[in-house]
Amino acid sequence: MTRPTVYIIDFEAFKHGDEDYQLKELCIIDASCPMKQLHYTFLPPCKWEELSSEQKRTYTYLTREHHRLSWNEGYVRYCRECLRNDVARFIKSSHVHSSMFYVMGREKTRFLQSLFPDYRFMNYQEVHNVSMRDLPEAPDHIVCNYRNHGKHCAVLKCTRILLHFISLYF
Repeated sequence: MTRPTVYIIDFEAFKHGDEDYQLKELCIIDASCPMKQLHYTFLPPCKWEELSSEQKRTYTYLTREHHRLSWNEGYVRYCRECLRNDVARFIKSSHVHSSMFYVMGREKTRFLQSLFPDYRFMNYQEVHNVSMRDLPEAPDHIVCNYRNHGKHCAVLKCTRILLHFISLYF
């Protein structure tokens, strides 16, 4: 039996209440070739002025206290189909059914499964009984491709998961 190709995936997003995630940053790292990465920082889907005052409060808090990515920044427009196509090219679409994506957390796992229904996502936290606190820190030379925006950066979190994964399997 062929061993699945393993990818580590993480994202940062804006979310208010029960609404869907508004992706802000997404990173995928190929565990067999860590220099092979796909990384996006998305522009907002609408203008700040179009948000409700409750959304603005939530998003301001997330920017300040969590991922440090403001609503208006980013470098690519979010397009669900475009993202699906880019990910398929990144993993070589012929390997879709022999690929496994590790992500931290149930909610993120469910969201990504809805975004990419043909892919297999596993909650790394549950599979390996670890939390982000249990993972090794990313080395100082690992930096975000976009800009330094703190410890919640998707690139840094993917790297931390990858380091733990490598320590278990290699």
